[in-house]
Amino acid sequence: MADFVSSLIERIISEGSIGMSETARLLGSFRGGRPTHPSTPTRWCMDGVKLPDGSTLRLEHFRQAGRLMTSRAAVLRFLAAQQDNAVAESAAQPRTPAQRKRAADAAETELEAMGV
Repeated sequence: MADFVSSLIERIISEGSIGMSETARLLGSFRGGRPTHPSTPTRWCMDGVKLPDGSTLRLEHFRQAGRLMTSRAAVLRFLAAQQDNAVAESAAQPRTPAQRKRAADAAETELEAMGV
């Protein structure tokens, strides 16, 4: 575990560590043009975000004198990891009307066999 933490810290420092305020500025503005609050990337570090598969993704970070630090590259990896799931889901083609009808018929047959 200590080796993982050391390598994570080394990687973030080599990428150029930044604080949560600067991370928030990287993200731009949301909701009516208001800038992203530093608590947003802080929340991503501490709590993470839930992915569609149920897993939790956290922003890579370390503590430096009580401050959370990350890097621009870590933010990009964090955002890309979320997009991979979204792209995979949107790539699924919707069923055709014939496929939907066959599925509905099969479900109806199965329910009748169960006595429902």
